[in-house]
Amino acid sequence: MKQVRSAFGAALAKTPDYAPAEAGLARLDVAAGRLPAAIGRVRRVVERLPLQEYVVNLGEIELAAGRAEEGRRTLQLVRVQQRLLGNAGINTDAKLAVYEADHGNRHRAVKLARDAWANAPSVRSADALGWALTRAGSPRQGLKYARRALRLGSPDASFLYHAGISARAAGQHDDAARLLREALAPIRASRHCTPATHDGRWPGCDHARGGEDAGCRVARRCRDTRAARRRRGASPRELHHQPP
Repeated sequence: MKQVRSAFGAALAKTPDYAPAEAGLARLDVAAGRLPAAIGRVRRVVERLPLQEYVVNLGEIELAAGRAEEGRRTLQLVRVQQRLLGNAGINTDAKLAVYEADHGNRHRAVKLARDAWANAPSVRSADALGWALTRAGSPRQGLKYARRALRLGSPDASFLYHAGISARAAGQHDDAARLLREALAPIRASRHCTPATHDGRWPGCDHARGGEDAGCRVARRCRDTRAARRRRGASPRELHHQPP
């Protein structure tokens, strides 16, 4: 992971407050078991940019570090944020559904996700509904929506992970193994990627000589899928992974 850390460090050297790079270093700290260091990094990010993904990340790391009270207090901020956004007329049902499925009321998660799918069907709301159904004990139904989230070739690791867990819970172990391998591909791609196949999608690749890595296959598949849609005149909405 040295190359990945170097890439994030170089980004921060150019832009010291660049939140994605700081959050990336925090993920590496978590992988190395340095939870206090990760908490410090993500907390600095949240202080500057309190996006839901960073707040949830901070709360989950605090829980993993045994700081239960801090973790619960941090995660409560998500509901406050969503309430404020909802009062401003912004639909956050899909994001809140995923949060509730992981940290709150799973039946409420299903309701929120169904509303999100009914009001704005998209790969993101399909993923939210699939995950909520799976977490609520209906993985076969959940897998149906998880596959909808992936049907346009999205390489989003969270979509792949949700689909993999749904498939495993539904008893489809071969599909589960394949999907979970693809979900982990970006991490593996940081170690194994050739100059011929690397397209810049995964930061920190060391361009090791050898065969094409799974992570780069995911990136290439996404790129080729977009190119094929352009050739047949797909709409801009479809090009950005939204269903027609």
